[in-house]
Amino acid sequence: MSVQQIAENHASRQALEPVPEVKQKPDALTKENLSMHDAMSQKGMNAKPKKKGAKKSEKPAWAVTEKQQEDAKEKEIDELLEFAYELDYEKYMEDYEVRQALAIIKDRVAEITNEEGWKEKLVQEWNAAA
Repeated sequence: MSVQQIAENHASRQALEPVPEVKQKPDALTKENLSMHDAMSQKGMNAKPKKKGAKKSEKPAWAVTEKQQEDAKEKEIDELLEFAYELDYEKYMEDYEVRQALAIIKDRVAEITNEEGWKEKLVQEWNAAA
């Protein structure tokens, strides 16, 4: 079978297959739909209209004022405090893995504090890491 015969066979099959119906009705001609169409035609076919109440993009660090930096820090602190107030401490303390991790930490602290000169050694290790 030649390439031409395959193409003709494919074309004849497509002609016999029914065209699927479009089930979606076109949008009604409302002022909102027309404005969306205008926005899309001005920006290109792939552009989507902006949603109302969209998040503002964050400014780069060099474009942020000191007051904005302070406000962002205060907001972060408020969020952390809110998280701490709403934290269910008992829920985590009942967790087996958390209790196991705390037991390991307690054992390690006991080992470190039993050594002589543990405070000086801890300070030296801390300063060396910094």
